[in-house]
Order: sequence, then structure tokens, then C-alpha cells
Amino acid sequence: MTNTPSTVLLAGIGRGPFEAIAPVLERRHLTVIHLESPEDAIALAFEKKFDLLIFDAEPSHRTLADLVRALRGESSASSRSSLLVVAESRTAEAARELVGQGVNRVVTLDESEEAIEQHVADLLDVAPRAAVRFTARLTTVLDDGTLEIVGRTANVSVTGMLLQTTTSLNPGQQVDFEFLADNGDEMVSGRAEIVRCAVADRGGVNGIGIRFLDFDGNGRQRIEAVLNDALVSSLAESA
Repeated sequence: MTNTPSTVLLAGIGRGPFEAIAPVLERRHLTVIHLESPEDAIALAFEKKFDLLIFDAEPSHRTLADLVRALRGESSASSRSSLLVVAESRTAEAARELVGQGVNRVVTLDESEEAIEQHVADLLDVAPRAAVRFTARLTTVLDDGTLEIVGRTANVSVTGMLLQTTTSLNPGQQVDFEFLADNGDEMVSGRAEIVRCAVADRGGVNGIGIRFLDFDGNGRQRIEAVLNDALVSSLAESA
């Protein structure tokens, strides 16, 4: 049995950015469609679901916020696809303001090829995230006792979260997590795994990336409801 390659849509990516990204996409054996017009790309994304969308931070005729809002519309087949934005250093900060509001991650052209590949790999493996912020607690057992970490979430999805904290844990290490995600009194809790350490010059915050392994009770359904409300609110505010 053969695995179907993931499909990627590149929109408005010029020659320089394309040359920076192309080797990464080739190594991962992805099916890539490259359109010069972001408007044409949006139209295609409405008809076909892509595993990953890669857009330029400076589209020619519309703002990036407009394109993201259109892409995340209810009738878009790719409304839940991961979105990576490629930016020059001078435009990266403006693009990062849309992270959690339809954009999943921003990559700058001065990052290494290895860093760009990690961005692509991460987004092919996780669900879209929203900038939902609440206090979360992690606990894990170490050789010298139990470690407890408390931090604020930077973004959350049904598959994981980015927790702002100055404490670092090793990728692969498992933790118990809990947080109060909605207006109820019951904590969302479960088991998770550390997948990466984030630093401010790459992801915009210092913290640790966490992949959910298992939820207790109806925790997953409660997170899905919170994320849906957050996405609807962010689109309404930007309209």
C-alpha cells in the first residue's frame, strides 16, 4: 500500500522565496501547486482541500488579512488547512499579528533551510491553532522528584498547544496537563508529549510545544468548542 503525498498550495511566492522553500518541499516528496496570483489560489482552495497552504506576506492586490479571512470562510474546502506565511524580516512582525487569527506560522527568508523544513513538518502534522490564552499546568516525574510548570498558552489546537514559559523540557518527555478552557468549573486534563522548544526569534514567544496524547473525559470536545468560538470571534472582529 502506498501513501498519498500531502498536497501543498503556494500562492504569490516570488522567485527568491520559492527557491528557499522548493528544496524542502522536494525532500518531503510533496505534491505542490504553485500559483502566482493569490486570488486564483483562494479560488482553488475553495474547491479543493490542501494539507498545507503557503502564502506570501505581501500579496499584490489585497491585504494578507483579507486573503486569510476569505480562506477561512465556511464555504472554503481548505478552511481548516494549515497556513504558513513567508515574510521578509521587515514584514514578519505584521504577519505574526495574524497568528491565531487564521495564520498558523510565519517563516522569514533569513531562517536556515533546516528551520524552514521544521516549520513545514510541524504544520503538516498539526491542526490549525487559535490564539486562545489561559493558564495551564504541566506535571512530570523526574529522577529527583516531580516538576510542576505553570504558564500561559500562546495558541491552542485540538492536537496541542504552545505554552509560554521559561522552563524547558526535552522533546519526547511526557507530561500530565490541566487547564480551565471555558466558563465551566471542570478542568480539561490528560496526557501530552513535549515536541519542541520555542524561542522568540523563531516562533514569537519563549516556551514549549506540546502534543496532546489523550484527554480525560470530554476534554477534546470542550477544546473543539472553545476553538470554534475563538475562530468565529476573530473573523468577526477583523471583518
